[in-house]
Amino acid sequence: MNKFGAVVLEIEQRLQGNMIELRHSRHTAFYVNELYPHADDALLIAARGHDIGKTGSRKYPRNETDRGVFIKKDAAAVAGIMEGNGYEKGVAERARWLIENHEKYGPDGGPGLQALQCADLFDAAVFKVPIRHLEGAEVVQDVLFERIKGINMVMFSSLEPFIKNPYRCQDEQ
Repeated sequence: MNKFGAVVLEIEQRLQGNMIELRHSRHTAFYVNELYPHADDALLIAARGHDIGKTGSRKYPRNETDRGVFIKKDAAAVAGIMEGNGYEKGVAERARWLIENHEKYGPDGGPGLQALQCADLFDAAVFKVPIRHLEGAEVVQDVLFERIKGINMVMFSSLEPFIKNPYRCQDEQ
């Protein structure tokens, strides 16, 4: 198994306790690849591991400061997995930066970060929010609508075909 496959396997093993996040991880990577076909390993791994800490019942706090602490822990975990599987420190640091910034919406960061932001938000809107609502958890649509204001809307709207069939990518990862 190559180092990319080893990292993805380790991320998936950590997410096994939360099937919604495991599925979200796979779909976020799929959507990133749809939006930005030139994605490098750092971006695809960041897409897979951006919520690595959301295992079991652990969820990110709503408070932005506390949330940032959790996101930095997730970013460090993914960078550590990458370095432990043979990635150079610079590649692992790029993945760390992408994860740390994946919820800081705006025009900065380039197309790779924008693809990650759009893919994450899109899958959350299409899959995670409806599922959590069905499970009786708090609906987070207000958060999604607030975040979408800073998204690259041209990129985000290119995912529109998946609204009709968001599960198209389920077996394609």
